[in-house]
Parts: sequence; C-alpha cells; structure tokens
Amino acid sequence: MGLLTKKIKLLFDYYINSSLHVSFCIISYIITIKLINKFPFDWGNISFVFFTTFFTYNFIKFYEIVISTNRPISLVLKLFFSKALIAFLISFYLFINSLSIDLL
Repeated sequence: MGLLTKKIKLLFDYYINSSLHVSFCIISYIITIKLINKFPFDWGNISFVFFTTFFTYNFIKFYEIVISTNRPISLVLKLFFSKALIAFLISFYLFINSLSIDLL
C-alpha cells in the first residue's frame, strides 16, 4: 500500500474506533426530526447531544478495556480518553449554559 492509502486507512480506522459515526447519525436524526416537524433549531442542544454521545460511546467502549488489563495504557487509548474527556467538558458546559438560560 502507498503512503496516502495508509494515511487514509489510519484516518478511517480512527473514525470508526472513536464512534464519531454514531454521533453524526444521532445529530442527523435530530436535525431531520426538527426539519420535518418545523421545530425551532437550537445548535446548543444539537452540540450537546453530539458531544454527550461521543463521550458516552467512548467511555463505555474503552473503560472496560482499561479496567480489565494489568498492562500500561497505550498511547491510542490515552488519545481516545483525552478526546472523550474534552467532549465531556464541552457537554457539561453546554448543559450548565442551557440551565442558566432556562432559569433567566
């Protein structure tokens, strides 16, 4: 395989392993429902669902692997967990922000 093919395969493997496709499917479903039913569009809620789905799927998928093994955590797992943690922090911020808007 050529160098470009290997990079595309690495990118595609990351896309599948990080469950980004699940998050994109969920927000596509929400956007479709909002468009069909003519509900108001709120990018804050859509972003919250995207980041929460990303965090949840990665946490469920890789938490058991980390807990069950006695060997050191690989760099790839650290990368997945760091991105999941960033997604959690963003979704937590969006949740708190939506609470403060609703209370006002």
